[in-house]
Amino acid sequence: RIVGIWLNTPVELCIWRHQKRMNNGETSERYTKENEGSFENIIRRYCETLIKEPPSLDEGFDEIIVITPENIRTIKR
Repeated sequence: RIVGIWLNTPVELCIWRHQKRMNNGETSERYTKENEGSFENIIRRYCETLIKEPPSLDEGFDEIIVITPENIRTIKR
């Protein structure tokens, strides 16, 4: 049995969490304030891709658990 888990987090929350990590010094040295905009763009592009093509059972999953800030739901065959 193959179960996929999708943490479907809103893009603004992803960016906020990334900025919080940057401000707390929790990221590696390659993350700097000078390249912060490029990381925001990467996060936005990745989220857009997942919105257009979310994980699906066609990828070989028997079940996908979708976790959002509001709830948890399951997609099954």
